[in-house]
Amino acid sequence: MPIDSDTIETQRALLALLRTLETGHGRPIESRENQRSEPRQILQAPCVLSLFVDNGRASRTIPGIVRNIAFSGVSVVAKTGSPVRADRPVEIEIDTAPGQRTYAAGTVAFCRRVTEQCFEIGIAVQAVGASPILVADIALARSLYEWFDRALQVRE
Repeated sequence: MPIDSDTIETQRALLALLRTLETGHGRPIESRENQRSEPRQILQAPCVLSLFVDNGRASRTIPGIVRNIAFSGVSVVAKTGSPVRADRPVEIEIDTAPGQRTYAAGTVAFCRRVTEQCFEIGIAVQAVGASPILVADIALARSLYEWFDRALQVRE
């Protein structure tokens, strides 16, 4: 997906916000590792979220920044303007290195407000790949991934 100047500016602003969150506004933040089921790895990488609606089409694409990643989940900070409902299907395109992208698909596990317009979105990952998983062929994705088809049937 080509990245325009608005996306770059949004990602820069989100990265600055993320750095503020990670440092606890200049104070060390208390570790929550003992509360987690698996360890998280901090990964500050640009990404694009594709959010899906009930008919399977991507309703919005939103630039974001990956905050952290674990075996079964990804946390993203994005300027969505409003909360994203739990269980909504999503695909993430992550810039993992120059010219290299990783794709992850799953459902929204949580969404919490960070600022008035920005939210941290936790995604329960169901599939990972080197190419698009859902957006490339929605009909095929619905037939291959029962979780995706089920998530599309949840009303807004």
